[in-house]
Amino acid sequence: MVSYFCRIYVGSINFEIKEDTIKQAFLPFGPIKSVNLSWDPVTNKHKGFAFIEYDVPEAASLALEQMNGVMIGGRNIKVGSYKANSWWFEVVEVAVSWLVRYDVRLLSIP
Repeated sequence: MVSYFCRIYVGSINFEIKEDTIKQAFLPFGPIKSVNLSWDPVTNKHKGFAFIEYDVPEAASLALEQMNGVMIGGRNIKVGSYKANSWWFEVVEVAVSWLVRYDVRLLSIP
């Protein structure tokens, strides 16, 4: 569950901004595990928001405190804590980590 506290939401991202720009802006707060931009398959552009996962929760907390409202690409970004929309998200996260830990293979049904 530590990974839950390592994630932040970044919104109001300029549509021309690339993943690398986001990563470089947030890298000073600590090592980044991943940057996930949400993509629109029709326009082939991102939807203007991303989730960043840090290696440690302290880095996420620092970025959250210092990056909200910062201007990147002509827009003031919104930075917030990562929130699952419902309790089942945490259940799924625990189940997936259990499957990975015990190397459980799911059966595919034809």
